[in-house]
Amino acid sequence: MVLDANGTGVGVAGITGGTAKITIIGGGYAKDERISVATKKGGFDVLLSGSISRTNFSTTVANENGAFTLTVDLDGYEAGMLYTVTATGDQGNRGATVFMLIDK
Repeated sequence: MVLDANGTGVGVAGITGGTAKITIIGGGYAKDERISVATKKGGFDVLLSGSISRTNFSTTVANENGAFTLTVDLDGYEAGMLYTVTATGDQGNRGATVFMLIDK
């Protein structure tokens, strides 16, 4: 699920001047599973979750209930476009959702 981090929209986020802030919420992962979160932009995968430089482990980690939340700033995305978000855990669990950006 994707939420507008600055509002109450679900699946839709406002964009102003080419920037937006979204919160991604996911579930169905194992406790402490590390999750790589990415979106497609211009046909290429863009990593949204951070990682630890030496090990490349994701800094997005599922809680004891198998859920995670990640808030990210998006730059250079277009209003009116649909974007796919994928979340892949290091134990093989996966999820996907979609969001649209709208002009504020």
